[in-house]
Amino acid sequence: MLIVGVLIIIASIGLLNDDAGGFVFMLLVGLVFLYFSVRGLWPQGSSGKGNAIEPSGAVEQAKARELAAAIKQQGNPIAVMEGITEDKRRETAAYAVKLVVDDFLEDDILSEEEEAILSEFINKTSYSINELDDYNGVRNILKASTLRKVLNGEKPENTPDFQMPVHFNFQKSETLIWAFSNVAYYQEITRRHYEGGHQGFSVRVAKGLYYRTGAFKGRPVEEKSMEYVDTGILVLTTKHIYFGSYNKMFRVRYNKIVAFTPYDDGLGIMKDSQRAKPMVFKLEDGWLAYNLAINLARQLEG
Repeated sequence: MLIVGVLIIIASIGLLNDDAGGFVFMLLVGLVFLYFSVRGLWPQGSSGKGNAIEPSGAVEQAKARELAAAIKQQGNPIAVMEGITEDKRRETAAYAVKLVVDDFLEDDILSEEEEAILSEFINKTSYSINELDDYNGVRNILKASTLRKVLNGEKPENTPDFQMPVHFNFQKSETLIWAFSNVAYYQEITRRHYEGGHQGFSVRVAKGLYYRTGAFKGRPVEEKSMEYVDTGILVLTTKHIYFGSYNKMFRVRYNKIVAFTPYDDGLGIMKDSQRAKPMVFKLEDGWLAYNLAINLARQLEG
């Protein structure tokens, strides 16, 4: 982008004497390219790497990598932590956990052995789980662990400590598996209008006598779109999907859902009903929501 910006500015100079307006426009475009290239604000593409959480100034990155290696090799990570200054120790440890989790999840699976290694380190530190989750490392452990157990047909023994009120009236033998906050709920709506209509007109057939042709609406045309309903929480249990907000609360049993639709940032479902319309929940981790929901549904059927 830097080279493109320079070339545009050079080209604009050639318009200086012939076209003042064109010169100003080209100059502004070139400056915009330079600005984004220098500031590093140009879009990173669809890989998502541009959204990665970077370590803060309170992280000793070299020590974090050394600590991560000690955790994975089951060495002596506590000794490594003692070599980190006290004011940077906690955040460095949190970033090390993130590095280890990223490495373990390269194959999208967190094995029981890998989870045990991470749990052993966390238990040895003096920090709470929340204190070591600055870079979502601990939360990703919980996600991967919960999904592995669901895939294996097991019920997670300990559900995450969700920082939100969950006030649904669960049924007996029903277990909460995961909860998502700030979920936007959308529902498909159908709007109908008519095209090709005619208002009719009058034809004079004699003095004081008119014949009026009939008006007609034309052919009906239906347009479908997703309409925002409300924002609330989405809860997945061993039996149902629950949604709750100030204006809307409902639950859907898995065996009453005929289709699940995965989205990068959401989950779509279609209930098994003649009048059912698609329902979409926009949330932080669509991949997790889809995999949990479809596997919990399979278990309920079994």
